[in-house]
Amino acid sequence: MPADATFIFRAMQPQDMHQAEAMTRAVAWPHRAEDWRFVLDLGFGLLAEREGRLAGTAMGWHHGPAAASLGMIIVRPDAQGTGLGRRLTESVLHAIGPVSVELHATAAGLPLYEKLGFIRHGLVHQHQGHATPIPAPDMPIRMATPADLGALAALDCAATGADRTHILAALLGIGQTVILERDNTPTGFATLRRFGRGHQIGPVIAPDTQGAQALLHHLIHHHPGQFLRADIDATSDLAPVLTRSGLVHAGAAIPMRRGPPRARATTAHRFALINQALG
Repeated sequence: MPADATFIFRAMQPQDMHQAEAMTRAVAWPHRAEDWRFVLDLGFGLLAEREGRLAGTAMGWHHGPAAASLGMIIVRPDAQGTGLGRRLTESVLHAIGPVSVELHATAAGLPLYEKLGFIRHGLVHQHQGHATPIPAPDMPIRMATPADLGALAALDCAATGADRTHILAALLGIGQTVILERDNTPTGFATLRRFGRGHQIGPVIAPDTQGAQALLHHLIHHHPGQFLRADIDATSDLAPVLTRSGLVHAGAAIPMRRGPPRARATTAHRFALINQALG
C-alpha cells in the first residue's frame, strides 16, 4: 500500500482487531474485537496507521457478482479533517469494482458519500434497550438448521437483490436463527447474535409486517431482560412493537447506493439489517 509523510496504508489483519475495538470506543461505537473479526472474515478491510497507531479503517463485502456493501469507515478523532476518510473509502470502492454498492451513512459522513456518487434511498432507525417480557407470538416459528440455508438465502436474495449466502451461513454458525412458516413453507426468518453491549436482532426478512412482528416477538420473548438492538426500516410499522418491548429509538442511519438499483421481489422484504455495515 502507498505511504505518505503522515499515513501508512495496509490490509487489515486479524491481529488488528483489538486496536480496532479501541478506536470504535473512541468514536462511541459498540463493536467488540469479536464483532470486528466477524465482519473481517466475511470480506476485506483497509486501514491507515500513523506513528504506529491505527488512525482509520474502511471495509468491503461482495454479495455475488453484482452487489457489494461498504462500511466500518471510521477515522480516529485526532485524524479527522485530514481527508483520510475519503482516501480509505475511495481505495475500498476501487477494490470492490463496478458493482451496485450500498452503505449506511451517519449524518457526518453523508456529504462525503454524496460527493462520491452515492444517493439516498430511505432511512433506518436504531432501537435498543433491555427487553421487557412479552407473550410468545401465535404464529408457527421454528429454529433453523444448516439444511435451511438454501431457503434462507432465497428469501434474503428476494428481499435485498443480493446473494448473501456466505453471510447467512456464518450467522447460522454463531447465532440463533428462527424461521416463520406458512403451510410448512419458510416465508421469513430472523437471527439474534452476540454483538456490542448485548445482542443484535437482524436480519429480519418477512413477507409482511405481521410476519416481521411475529419474528421479533419470538426473539424478544425468549430473551427477557437482555440488552437487544435492532436496526429497522423506518418506513415499517415495527417501531411501536420494539418500544413496547423496551427497545427505544437510539439513532438513525441513511441507506445510500452507488450504481444501479438492485432487483427485489415483492414476496419478501428486509425489515431489519444484519447490522449497518453488512446491510
